[in-house]
Amino acid sequence: MDMNEEHLFLFEVEKSASGASWIAPNKSQENIKEQFIQNFNLSDTMSELLVNRSYNIEDLPDFFDPKIKNLMPDPSTLIDMDKSVERLTKAILNKETIGIFGDYDVDGACSAAIMSSYLNDLGCNVEVHIPDRFTEGYGPNTEALLKLSKSGCNLILTVDCGITAFEPLKIASEEGVDVIIIDHHITEPNLPKAYSIINPNRFDQTGQLGYLAAAGVCFLTLVALNRKLRSLNFACQKNHLDLKFFLDLVALATICDVVPLKKLNRAFVASGLKVMGWRNNLGLKALFDQSNIREIPNEQNLGYIIGPRINAAGRLGNSKLGVELLCAKDDIKASVLAEKLNKLNDRRKDIQNKVLESALDKIDKIDLSKSNVIVLADNSWHEGVIGIIAGRIKDRFHKPTVIISMNDKGIGKGSSRSVPGFDIGSAIIAAQQNNILLSGGGHSMAAGLTLKKENLESFDNFLNKRFGNSERENARLKDYQIEAVINLSAANAKLVKEFQKLAPFGSENLEPLVAISKIRVKNFRSVGREGKHFSFLATDESGDYLNCIAFNIAGSPIGDAIKTASNGPLIHIIGFLRENNFNNKPQIQVIDCYLIN
Repeated sequence: MDMNEEHLFLFEVEKSASGASWIAPNKSQENIKEQFIQNFNLSDTMSELLVNRSYNIEDLPDFFDPKIKNLMPDPSTLIDMDKSVERLTKAILNKETIGIFGDYDVDGACSAAIMSSYLNDLGCNVEVHIPDRFTEGYGPNTEALLKLSKSGCNLILTVDCGITAFEPLKIASEEGVDVIIIDHHITEPNLPKAYSIINPNRFDQTGQLGYLAAAGVCFLTLVALNRKLRSLNFACQKNHLDLKFFLDLVALATICDVVPLKKLNRAFVASGLKVMGWRNNLGLKALFDQSNIREIPNEQNLGYIIGPRINAAGRLGNSKLGVELLCAKDDIKASVLAEKLNKLNDRRKDIQNKVLESALDKIDKIDLSKSNVIVLADNSWHEGVIGIIAGRIKDRFHKPTVIISMNDKGIGKGSSRSVPGFDIGSAIIAAQQNNILLSGGGHSMAAGLTLKKENLESFDNFLNKRFGNSERENARLKDYQIEAVINLSAANAKLVKEFQKLAPFGSENLEPLVAISKIRVKNFRSVGREGKHFSFLATDESGDYLNCIAFNIAGSPIGDAIKTASNGPLIHIIGFLRENNFNNKPQIQVIDCYLIN
């Protein structure tokens, strides 16, 4: 291991209770730090964090107070935007029936809901199709496109999909259907045959908007379309076409699709959360009510409570439910649909727990020390949850993981999640090129695949050999990048408020991870259903104390270390400094610890 960075491990923790390494923050440039302290009245801790995140003084006003009007580009800078708007305007004026083909995840559901709600509000007849994950798979298929065409759709929008659907779009085009692709996935140098393609990630597009979710691209499309319609005096009388009312769905998609929370996305989410607080979208309101979310929603609510419920529809074969909920026009229908999604999500959790338990049983029977990559398959595993299970096992064992659901015909559908430094997408494409897989692809951290049962062992060997031959920059199991080292007295309400200036948190704008050294564990107790969570007070020699909570850690190495520390030994902890909703005092949500022997 290269140890020329002598400050690499914080508190010399190379292997924590969870098996992770704690990476110390860099020493920031004092002159820039002082500017932040003086210009924005920030603490030393917060200023140091901003310097280490490479912010400049001029970046901070838009970062702390992101406004769409300051960050919104001209939509016409996107290739084919003006062409698409002209075609959509023609369809609206001529009262054409417009088809919308979406994806079955949250971004796809939000994108379809945004476009269909806007067009419906203009009086258009809209037909929405969301494919079934199990019978149709991802993206446009010929049968569905032709069915939309036969129902009178001479114009079809594909949202959050379409950029790889070469054959179906070619056939649709030959049948005289105009297809507008609104997507954000990376393209090949060859593009499918379509009337127009709006995609900030198309190979010939310049500009810096590739970080947008599909719902963000749909919003830009509506900005351009609204501008065109207003120039024709078409929509100026319709106050309900104020586009800000769609920002709640843009925010939901942006959080749940885990796209970078920077620049315009940051403004979308900040504004969208405020719009969500108004509870104008009846479907979201019903989901909030059924999930007991009374406060103004935050990114945790969306990512861990609302998103999974909408995703449950696609995972368990009721793919259109999410869009129907997000487009609901009355409270009763919204409530019924939200309840259905809640029940589906409960069923998804039950299925997921059973599959996870079964997968862990399999892992107990193998020698993990001999496997760089975990590959597991079973006939009883539900295909709709294998991606979640792959992520859970990867997080627990810090190894790339592939979970495969086999069917009765000996064909397996697999989902994989990787660790930094090992490109699972390239590995799976290479396995396909070596005729080990029937199909496969994805990106560096996640990918999907299809294979024959007889090739399972070959695939396992191929991945493990490739991992062994890979030149990984970091051979450690997992790194936690610590951004602030504080004592208990510094973990105060002022610092919590300063950290909140960084919110909303998400991809490329992570919540700061803080570390506190040499604390004693007092008032330890198990809390929650089945006592899965641990609550305790952290104290130090000064007599200061801080509430701590650690979720879902009973029986884990982290939980065992905290329990041991409650009997006397000192412990280092890392986690997130947040406000406790019960008493409005700061608390640490502990995610890892190190027992000092």
